[in-house]
Amino acid sequence: KDANLMVAKKSCETMQKSFVPDEHWELHFELRRRPMGSITPAPTLQQPMVAALGKVVFASRDGVLYSMDPVKKIVLWPRIVGRFGDRVSNLTTQRDEIYIGNVIGEVTAISAHTGKSRWVAKVGSPVLAAPGISRDSKWLAVGTTAGTVLIINNETGSIVSRFATENEVLARPVFAGEMLIAGSTDNHVYGYSMLKK
Repeated sequence: KDANLMVAKKSCETMQKSFVPDEHWELHFELRRRPMGSITPAPTLQQPMVAALGKVVFASRDGVLYSMDPVKKIVLWPRIVGRFGDRVSNLTTQRDEIYIGNVIGEVTAISAHTGKSRWVAKVGSPVLAAPGISRDSKWLAVGTTAGTVLIINNETGSIVSRFATENEVLARPVFAGEMLIAGSTDNHVYGYSMLKK
């Protein structure tokens, strides 16, 4: 007599097979994944997403930064960070804040809870590189397409120092001990002493 066997697994398509059981039988199922749900909060996502406070945060080409709850599949807050079509920098997160730069030369510290700015620094040139942040969260480093690297006091948002490279800075600057390291498209890597300035 024929038997029917159905296999159901969360996040996979349900599979069903009919077979004739005999003394020795074996079935193989190739489960195909399916989405558990979907949400379309933004027109185009072209940059890396980040996690902040258990939420997914991403920038879209509509000039908006979105925070999404992946379990509830809802947008918690949208935040305008640029103009439609403009590319913003990749995101940097630390603790409960998100740092982002844009093509009009602004860098912003944004609360992951609310989407509101704690400070906005005007750096004078477009920022496409993700901001770099020191381990103690005291300093933020920002590279611009004009080749300038700026150091921002993360408590106040004020620019405390800067140095120039000979071309665009398109990669995230990094803090390595007491040094700030930045690479430029002039084929050089620059080191800046945070102690000696």
